[in-house]
Amino acid sequence: MLRFILKFICYIPFKLLFWTKWINKKELRKYRGKPVILAMNHRNAFDGPLLVIDVWRKSHFWVKGELFEKGFSRWFFKGMDCIPVKANAELALVRDSQKVLKQNHMLLVMPEGHRSFNTDEKLKIQNGVAMVALRTGVPIIPVVTDRPMRAFRLTRLKVGTALDSTSYLEDGRMTKDGINRLGDRLQYQMQQLLTGFSKAPKQKTWQKEPSII
Repeated sequence: MLRFILKFICYIPFKLLFWTKWINKKELRKYRGKPVILAMNHRNAFDGPLLVIDVWRKSHFWVKGELFEKGFSRWFFKGMDCIPVKANAELALVRDSQKVLKQNHMLLVMPEGHRSFNTDEKLKIQNGVAMVALRTGVPIIPVVTDRPMRAFRLTRLKVGTALDSTSYLEDGRMTKDGINRLGDRLQYQMQQLLTGFSKAPKQKTWQKEPSII
């Protein structure tokens, strides 16, 4: 109930400030009411909260553990059913993720593990999301943004084709090779979605001026 109230309160202000346009959102509708993992590139601090609010179905988001250490932020993110990502606590992260997916909820993940400010940089996907997907047999849907979320500016979100995690199991078992292959495939698919889609960041005046050296 607290999650619904918080989301309802945040929905209108966020939608007024941050404008979004979804491309190929029909891919998400295929998994309505089913467990699924949404993996999105990470541009700035607004990516995660906006995605949680913009996708109205029951969802859980990986949040860095430091945000669960302070009073208000701990209350807020806990109320939003977020899952803390803490160092040396991978088993707890996988366990909590499995729990929500077994309830047919959506799991929202930024698989890079950090923000990527430069659109020209190659994505570097961590294998945590692949491990959770293989343990649960849940598909991964890649999503990319064309630029960082900013107030009063349209940001497009492009949805890719879902990855069937079960095809990366070996004799029905999760292996290190399967985790690596699924992680590599997710990274490749997200990189392909970004190609020709992302907008290069604006250069500052001093960056445009020719060097005198």
